[in-house]
Amino acid sequence: MHKANKPTKIMITVLACSLGLVLFLSGCEKSEQSPRQAMRKHKLIAVENQKLKNQLKEAEKEINELKKQLGKSQEKIKTWKAKANKNLEKQIQPIMSTVMEKYKEVQKENKQLKAKIEELKNPEDNKEAN
Repeated sequence: MHKANKPTKIMITVLACSLGLVLFLSGCEKSEQSPRQAMRKHKLIAVENQKLKNQLKEAEKEINELKKQLGKSQEKIKTWKAKANKNLEKQIQPIMSTVMEKYKEVQKENKQLKAKIEELKNPEDNKEAN
């Protein structure tokens, strides 16, 4: 299961604290209340409790929806990266082919020039020997 984001954790904590405070305050009242007042107070607390539960359910739904969206976004990113890499390969391939051809030509030319240098050195060596 994914971790909830920070604002959602804070909202859940606030809801739980509010519920605790309501319950605490309802227990701290005078016990001299009439049964009618006690019943009314109990109903108000029950209504508030239900509101908080509904808010918590909504927050959980929102979290789940955001997780789904995150998963979809991550899949799209993977797809886009794969396409980008494929396109990059297509663009680089002709360039690399050209570079390799030029490299081979330069190697061949370099070899020919070295042979020519050796050839030019040898006649001078032969003249000195005579």
